[in-house]
Amino acid sequence: MCYGLEFGRRMLDQWAYLNGVGIAFSRPGNPTDDGHIEAFNGRLRAECLHASWFLSLADARARTKVWRRHCNEERPHSALANLTPRPSSIRLNQPEKLRSPWIRGGGRSNVVPDNSKELNMPAPYAIHRAQIKAILLAWGMPEENAETTSVILSWADLHGVDSHGMSMIPGYDKLRRAGRIKMDAHHRIVRETPLSAVVDAGGGLGHVPSYFAMGLVIEKAKKSGMAIAVVNNSAHFAAAGFYTLMAAKAGLIGMACTSASNRQVAPTFGKQAKFGTDPFSFGAPSADGVPFLLDMATTTVAAGRIRNKANEGLPAPDGWVLDSEGRPSNDPLVASEKGGFLTSLGGSPENSSYKGYGLSGMVNILTSCLSGSTLITDPMHTKKPQGLDIGHFFMAIDPTLFRDPGEFEADVATFCGELRAATPTDPAQPVMVAGDPQWKNAERRMVEGIPVGPGLLNQVRQIAQAAAAPWLLD
Repeated sequence: MCYGLEFGRRMLDQWAYLNGVGIAFSRPGNPTDDGHIEAFNGRLRAECLHASWFLSLADARARTKVWRRHCNEERPHSALANLTPRPSSIRLNQPEKLRSPWIRGGGRSNVVPDNSKELNMPAPYAIHRAQIKAILLAWGMPEENAETTSVILSWADLHGVDSHGMSMIPGYDKLRRAGRIKMDAHHRIVRETPLSAVVDAGGGLGHVPSYFAMGLVIEKAKKSGMAIAVVNNSAHFAAAGFYTLMAAKAGLIGMACTSASNRQVAPTFGKQAKFGTDPFSFGAPSADGVPFLLDMATTTVAAGRIRNKANEGLPAPDGWVLDSEGRPSNDPLVASEKGGFLTSLGGSPENSSYKGYGLSGMVNILTSCLSGSTLITDPMHTKKPQGLDIGHFFMAIDPTLFRDPGEFEADVATFCGELRAATPTDPAQPVMVAGDPQWKNAERRMVEGIPVGPGLLNQVRQIAQAAAAPWLLD
């Protein structure tokens, strides 16, 4: 059974539970893009799943027939289908709009595993994203903003960055209910030159203003060779790599970083939290179509990975966290609730934690000092009336400032190819470069679906129910 039919069946099953409300999805007519997310003139073009809520049972059944027709359509195989092993003869001929953004080669898979025996199967990417969007809409986020935000969050989950996708929903919900983020915020440019811009995020989540800011620097860099934008009065913006990949897909070098809301990291030789995880990302285009994409926290691991351990009742691995006295701990709640800390990249002074500490300082200077957002060391950090006031930094560079067209990309491909060809210590684990794990995750999850741990799933279900958002993941 294809996912479209399965989804239609689920929606009909939920009709009685929803007290007369049927839910179904229909494929939008006349698709106008190839399923990729691209940044030109600050506009979002994304593959999307259009939802119609509050349908009658008859309408839901009718739309299920639409899904059946689309699932039975024959569509040509893509480059991705050739890269992906076929676990069974069951094949999904997906509607054109249900393709993942930025999978290597720009293709899509037509294969899904046989999940008929699994009640809690991983959700297809489109349904996973639709669930996130449904919650955002129920919270009062405007349609266009919810579309952009759900694309960015589900991109993280699709590419295996589970710390920055759906797992952020419980945290966003707490901030929303506490009045610390505005769901109907509107960003605006407050200062601009041909090479730069300052964007006020309006006290909302950071995804939409960050997408806008990176789109703006891409546009400016295409004209002037390089550009920088900073964002203030913002909040969490999900995975930094999403934005640098926008630049790489546009043929530019991209850089992005963000300050943080929570003080969870002590400076080297200190035992008082002064920093957040302060992530940094760098992306570059390559002639082989596989961008170099580095996305890293300046801590040993992202805080979201520790949060995911806590969600599922699992211990934190050695080296991730320290207790309030600076002693190693395996308690995933020690940093967030018990006065402990995350470890800086390097882990300890003996292992050069000054490197992570220094990178964190660099990120805060670029994101807070440059944008004018509140310093994380300020006692009023996240407590000001306008909201969290997080800062972001975005930069794009056109390689043709320095090289003839195509030369830079060719060298990047050669360099990365030589690294991948290095003799591995374990033949079963080949050498990879930054971005390779994400592309592999995306290929696999487009076939198998996006997994969500039971602890997180229960939290998100309760949040959806409290917001009267439809539940699509069972």
